[in-house]
Amino acid sequence: MSGGGGHALVLGAGVVGAATALALRRDGWRVTLLDRGAPGEGCSLGNAGNIGVASVVPQATPAQVRAIPKLLREADGALVARWPYVLRELPWFVRFVANGRQGKMEANARALAALMERVPASWEALAAEAGAADLFARAGLLHVWRGEVAMRGAAWAYDLRRRLGARVEEMDADAARAREPALQGEVAGARLLPDVPTVTDPLELTRRLVSRFEALGGAVERAEATEVVREGDRVRGVRTAGGGPLDAELVVLAAGAWSARLARPHGARVPVVAERGYHVMVSGANARVSQPLMLVEARVMASPMRGGLRLTTMAEFADPDAPPDHDRAARVLDGASASLPGVMGRVESRWMGPRPSTPDSLPVIGRAPRARNLLLAYGHGHLGLTMASVTAEAVADLAADRPPRLNLAACSATRSAA
Repeated sequence: MSGGGGHALVLGAGVVGAATALALRRDGWRVTLLDRGAPGEGCSLGNAGNIGVASVVPQATPAQVRAIPKLLREADGALVARWPYVLRELPWFVRFVANGRQGKMEANARALAALMERVPASWEALAAEAGAADLFARAGLLHVWRGEVAMRGAAWAYDLRRRLGARVEEMDADAARAREPALQGEVAGARLLPDVPTVTDPLELTRRLVSRFEALGGAVERAEATEVVREGDRVRGVRTAGGGPLDAELVVLAAGAWSARLARPHGARVPVVAERGYHVMVSGANARVSQPLMLVEARVMASPMRGGLRLTTMAEFADPDAPPDHDRAARVLDGASASLPGVMGRVESRWMGPRPSTPDSLPVIGRAPRARNLLLAYGHGHLGLTMASVTAEAVADLAADRPPRLNLAACSATRSAA
């Protein structure tokens, strides 16, 4: 399979879909980027902005699995399970617990680390092409701990990062405050991940990718894909809500939390759930930090952005289209004040978006088992922004029958994910 003017449909105009559409257009495909919303205004809009090259610790770990009952009992905690949704998606949660076994967790961590190897160079090249290098800040990411006991208990996670090649610098409370003067509350110490860049406007980044795509002749259309249509061992296009079918020689499924439903009829077995995150953008005299911070016990990320300070939190397992619970998110975000007094400031905007999460924290990237010309690019969880550039490269390689630059062995759509 090669470009040669064939029509490619990319479903999903978040950062993964936008980067993928651009890569395919660059390879000579006639590409339509399709989404029910405007480009970048779904889950890609609201993330914390980190290019998480040190995010090699999976979500499912022995410690995290043990902590789940306690976290769910916290009436205003950052972990929320909407039980009808959990029961509907029970196989995902069973597999998540299975992935929390020590050996399985370490295997998943090694696979994540391998996927990260090309991320810095890949994003540098893509940002330069899209004229977006100015959106990348390089202050690193500071994990801040309020309690000494909790900080010592998490030492294994930083040891794992080091073993897998990430740089980690330890700081006591005085060093953490010297690096970030806004830390005027409770601080026991910190861990700096110096090689983690931050995108200061994720929405603008996606828009610039789309602008470059359109400048090369790509097309953007607003429609909701309801079915990927297959005949035999090939797909021939998609059906859309309220419109006619769209034909294509290649379809790429990059629709985030809505992807698994569309991929399942074509042999994809890895379950995906909506792990919904929330943020607020705040402004004011105290709502300023100089670099991205993760307030670990509060489960709040504070990211300085072009439009103010973004505070992100919550892992809410609920239907992706269910109404948001901004009141609960506000109560969780109040926990940031223990280390950053007064940081909440004036709330300028609120947001909720569904992360497409797999049980093993690894994305689904590759060919659909029952259709060679249906390519899958979803399930990135917290790492969609991080892995958008390398995912786009891998999809373009598969579409052109080139050996992928990314080792996709751990990303198979037929893996057990358990």
